[in-house]
Amino acid sequence: SGLTNSGIVGDHGGLFAQPNGTLLIPTNSAIYPNSHPTNGGSVKLVVRNLSVELGGQLNGNGAGFGPRPTVNSRGYGPGGGYGNLSGGGGGHGGKGGDGNPGHGSNAGGPSYGSSNTPPMHAGSCGGRGGGVGGAGGSLIWVEASGRITVNGAVTANGAAGSGCAGGGAGGGIYLICNTFAGSAPGALSVTGGVCGAESGGGAGGRIQIWAVNNQSVGLTIS
Repeated sequence: SGLTNSGIVGDHGGLFAQPNGTLLIPTNSAIYPNSHPTNGGSVKLVVRNLSVELGGQLNGNGAGFGPRPTVNSRGYGPGGGYGNLSGGGGGHGGKGGDGNPGHGSNAGGPSYGSSNTPPMHAGSCGGRGGGVGGAGGSLIWVEASGRITVNGAVTANGAAGSGCAGGGAGGGIYLICNTFAGSAPGALSVTGGVCGAESGGGAGGRIQIWAVNNQSVGLTIS
C-alpha cells in the first residue's frame, strides 16, 4: 500500500474494489495485503463476497510498520519499541515487552487504538538493538455487502526480531459483512512476534468483526 491520501486514521492507502464480485482465495493460494512500512497506509478490499478456502491465506504477517535503518533506534509506528543494545517489543493491542533493563532505553512500545472503535492501524515494529526489529502485522480490512467465509487463514501476526531486537506487534483484522461464516481449522490471528533473551516480545493486535448473521463454528481466533 502507498501513503494515505490525507493522513487521517481510517483513510486507505490502496483500494481493491469489486463491489459486485466474489473474491475467492483457493487452496494453496494467498493474497498479501501489505501496509506502508513507515506511515501504516493500508489496503481496503471492497467486495460482495469473500471466501478464504481451506489451505488459502489472506496473509499480512510482518507486513505492517517496519524498522528504522539506524542502529539502536525505535521501530516505526505509534507503538514502536525502543532500542538500545537490546530492543523493546512493538505495542498495539497491549504494551510491547521490555528489553533488558540493564541496557538503557529499550522499553516496549505503548498500546494504541481502542476496543470500542474499529482497528484502523497496522502493528508497530520492535526496537532495533543488537539486531533488526521485527515488523508489525499489517491491517487486513475487508468490507463485503454479502458474505465472508473463512475456512483457511486470515493472519496479521508480528514478525520476530533478530538478535537482541524486539518483536513486532500483531496488526489488525477488520471485517464487515452481512453474514460471517467459517469452520475449523479456519483461523484469524494477530499474535505478536517473538524475541531473543535480551529483548521484548511484540504485543497482540486487534480483531473486530461486524456481521448481521454469524454462522461460524469452531474458528480459532488469537
